[in-house]
Amino acid sequence: VDIDNPLDNIFEGNILVHQVLGEAAAISDIRIDTDSLASKRSLAVGSVSESNRGENTVDSGSLWDKVLFCKYVIDHFASYTDSVDSGQSALRYPLEYVIGGRNGDAANLEVVMAKLLLIRESDNYLYLLQDEIRMAEAEAIGTAVASAAYVPWLAPVLKHAMLLYWAYEDSVTDLRQLFQGGEIPLVKALRLESVSDFSLNYEEYLILLLLQGREKLVMRTMDMIEVSIRQEQSNFRMDGCISSAVLTGSFLDMYDKQYTVTKKLQYY
Repeated sequence: VDIDNPLDNIFEGNILVHQVLGEAAAISDIRIDTDSLASKRSLAVGSVSESNRGENTVDSGSLWDKVLFCKYVIDHFASYTDSVDSGQSALRYPLEYVIGGRNGDAANLEVVMAKLLLIRESDNYLYLLQDEIRMAEAEAIGTAVASAAYVPWLAPVLKHAMLLYWAYEDSVTDLRQLFQGGEIPLVKALRLESVSDFSLNYEEYLILLLLQGREKLVMRTMDMIEVSIRQEQSNFRMDGCISSAVLTGSFLDMYDKQYTVTKKLQYY
């Protein structure tokens, strides 16, 4: 029995984008060359050795630091749901780029939707497992199809295939609500009395996605900073920036003789 899985070809032709937003939706078709950006090119390493990098590496920092970084990205980068184009980047959806890492707005939107769909589908599936009426419907359909195909042992498989398909449809509906500015409970399956207290909007769901990979988050954020500055300074490179400091200290010895020590530190 051939079971059609709606997730199989989810990245082909922006299928999910059109399912959620509709064929007539105005979706940016802007694409950029990502090979020249910080996350893709070979970077100048500067004058700081690996052993001296310490707490300045992208792998360091607490979860709270990462949450604050994500909040910065959410506050400063535009997303699909922003009604006005900020003009801060060559891409219309730089926030989706930080998550997707693709070279076009539509492709990044597709990646974000697919990730949100997986979050919602797992929860909706668990929710359906607690729904006695829909469980009975799925079991009846699975039994009928399996009996008609003379493979009764396949009934439980078809039952859960039906539940997964319904979970997919419910998840697409959830995404439509998110992209229209609504809120969706993070875990419907808990059946909380006050669901609204645990509901998230689109940007709050994006924070969950941003928390998944610190290094990609930092490097792709740098990409969008480069893209933004290059609109006025076409040759700007993050790894071409220079940071330096000159430290001067003076002290007296026991004979009241004054000494001055100057130290210059530079990273490029």
